[in-house]
Amino acid sequence: MELKISKLRIVILGIWALFMGKMGEIPQSISILLLMMVIDQVSGILAAKREALEHPGEKKYGISSKRMVLGIFKKAGYILTIVVATMVDILMDTMTEYIGIKSTIKGSFCLLITVWFILGEAISILENASRMGVKVPRFFRKIISELQKDIVIKDQITGYNKIKGGKIYAH
Repeated sequence: MELKISKLRIVILGIWALFMGKMGEIPQSISILLLMMVIDQVSGILAAKREALEHPGEKKYGISSKRMVLGIFKKAGYILTIVVATMVDILMDTMTEYIGIKSTIKGSFCLLITVWFILGEAISILENASRMGVKVPRFFRKIISELQKDIVIKDQITGYNKIKGGKIYAH
């Protein structure tokens, strides 16, 4: 049984390595996103605990398993979206190569979407920090929000799907 699990791990890691090798710099951004997702979950729990201490007996404050589960589903959706974007990138790279077009840009959809999600997680972490009593400089929150808006503007210029408020809309 252990031998089967070890072989399965090797196969999964091999597929993952091949997949990521095709994408260039993408693995670093995905690692950052995964770390940001964990920090967001932890900061959300800490913020909820602090609010519960400040408002004892009020049910709307404190840790909510429903909110946590919904957050985990959302983060799983991020991963699925990145997987789809990566597959589209691989398809685009393969097709442009097949028809003879030289492209130095690899993984553009995946990278764009991953950075969008990273910025969203950063905004959420800053909101959680504020809920914990940290005075987050307004300019810092504004810079992150502006970066996120810039992604939307650049996306509109390229004519691909628009991303608004964390949702993806087709043209």
